[in-house]
Amino acid sequence: MHLIASRTFSNINRLFLEFDHYDFHFINKEAVLNNPFVWKANLLGGGRIVELVERIYKLPTLKEYLEKKQKENNWVFGDGFIKGKKFDSELVSSDFEKKKGGYSKASFLTDSLCFDPFSFDENGITSTYKITDVYFQWPRNKELFQGPLLLIKKNIGTNSIPVIILETGISFKNEIIGIHAPINDVALLKKIEKTLKNNNLYRFYLISTSPGSGISKSKSTLLQKDILGLPYSEFGEQSNISLADNILIQDVK
Repeated sequence: MHLIASRTFSNINRLFLEFDHYDFHFINKEAVLNNPFVWKANLLGGGRIVELVERIYKLPTLKEYLEKKQKENNWVFGDGFIKGKKFDSELVSSDFEKKKGGYSKASFLTDSLCFDPFSFDENGITSTYKITDVYFQWPRNKELFQGPLLLIKKNIGTNSIPVIILETGISFKNEIIGIHAPINDVALLKKIEKTLKNNNLYRFYLISTSPGSGISKSKSTLLQKDILGLPYSEFGEQSNISLADNILIQDVK
């Protein structure tokens, strides 16, 4: 049984927890062993939320799709670079040792156009700057920052996951996931962008499954595995949602 305290009240110097019938969630052994999201779903109300999350969880994921494209069509995807120490002048000799930090030069990042994560929201990228740094802790691969490029912010957003597609390359930090594809596959990148944008099902699923969303101090922040774990198929399997499901999704979001 999973007991959720959804209401509290205080009396002088004491804090009381108040429970009713809907705060008691009975969980069978199979769910405990096979559904990693049952506990988070119960925090949001349980019941049909758990059933819907289980159904979505069994669908093909964006990660599986990207790995297939990576193998067959030379796509590249992953987090952006990590600068580490803010300024190159702060680096000491031990920082260049792999076990201490592994800083290295990345000529493809130096002098490139970049943007800060806070400049990227549901309305797009609002400002950019030129990188002057020479050394980076995790510079990643050059191809990751080349166009055509789909960018996804690790953030649930207010109404939509921030996502944008660029024809030319740009540098970005590790709060952003980038997907680079050959020019012939631009239409497929645009299809991913269209699917992610303003998708209430995705926002519901992230709220119901992400270990950080609604739990950590930065309640809208996500992990890479949260984004890549979203259901995705070229054939639109993720859109097979009933009217009853949509009512539930609207209630949670």
